[in-house]
Amino acid sequence: MNSCRSSGPAAWTDIDPVEPFVTMAAGRCPFRVSDLLAAAELIDALRGRASEG
Repeated sequence: MNSCRSSGPAAWTDIDPVEPFVTMAAGRCPFRVSDLLAAAELIDALRGRASEG
């Protein structure tokens, strides 16, 4: 019998528990604060690189 095994991130499944933020937001907020802060840092870094060159 030929079987194929593969793996993927647990976050793509329902094996991991739901994050408390997701439960509390109940679909009202599409972004987490930490994600927005990371995006702002990335934008600042890109602006800095653009102004240098």
